[in-house]
Amino acid sequence: MWNSRGFFGTVGLRLVKMVRAARCIIYDTRRPRPHQPKMRTKSGKVGIVELAHIERKNYVRGQISNSSAIYLHEHGGLKYEFLVRPKTNASSLFVMFSGDAIRKKYQPPVFQRWTWSKYFPGHCVYFSDPVLHLHPNIGLGWYSGTKDQDVLNTILKVTIEIAEHFQINKRHIVSYGSSGGGFASLRFINLLRGGTSICINPQIIIYKYLPKHFNRYTKICFPDMSQEDVIRDFSSRLDLTTLAEEMKNQSIIYIQNLDDIHHVEEHFKPFCACIGDMNPLESQSNLPLFHKILFNNPEGHAKGESADEFKQAMEILKTIRDNDRSL
Repeated sequence: MWNSRGFFGTVGLRLVKMVRAARCIIYDTRRPRPHQPKMRTKSGKVGIVELAHIERKNYVRGQISNSSAIYLHEHGGLKYEFLVRPKTNASSLFVMFSGDAIRKKYQPPVFQRWTWSKYFPGHCVYFSDPVLHLHPNIGLGWYSGTKDQDVLNTILKVTIEIAEHFQINKRHIVSYGSSGGGFASLRFINLLRGGTSICINPQIIIYKYLPKHFNRYTKICFPDMSQEDVIRDFSSRLDLTTLAEEMKNQSIIYIQNLDDIHHVEEHFKPFCACIGDMNPLESQSNLPLFHKILFNNPEGHAKGESADEFKQAMEILKTIRDNDRSL
């Protein structure tokens, strides 16, 4: 039987209820989630094309602009290019390293996490790997240099000059990078002998990574040497486990995706073992200077730190700074 509203009245009432419910769902999904940093979730790279609007300068020792600029410093036949983004009243300096650059997409200089610079609590300096200029096909050099030059030594020298310009204590220099950039971040902090390294899914022994990358790197940067000779003669630039005794004394925040099986088994676990971390798959380390942030994401190595892991790293870094002040 027809009710007092009639057929269309009944349907209309149901439609009204459905629309109201839909409005509630839309409203709920748009509400900001509590305690979640509002930041980009992809730590993408940018090349010279995307940065054409930024001023370019030749680097003069210790002379840094108060606004963002890309600097060129030539040394030993290599081009060192770095992008500095100052921040008002900052007391930390973040030194940023990049991972593999797809050369069909990016032309040097290449900088990773440039779009994240506003989220870092300090000045940021982004270094492009100088070996990218040696051949149009090389996208990953781990900042390990050539037969004749360890590029991290020059990057370290320039970083210290920038820190002095901003009156930053060496202990407040933070190196940051993922994958190949994570390897560079760890090796850099070991050369600095101070500060903190934040590394994400890093390689630890670079010749255990994808062979095509190491093959290309050695052919271009060590052209007259066999890979066996390169590994033997330059082990400290290629394998961080050879620096175990030094690395265990460095402040490290190690972020690892446990679904990145290759890096867990071939890099993360060997690194933990060599520095004396007894339980690599537990977030709490028995080493006072070694901090771990472990997470799971099925995308594996392609997935670096999310906003949540980034926030955790910044909180650990703040605790390190607070403890440093109390000494």
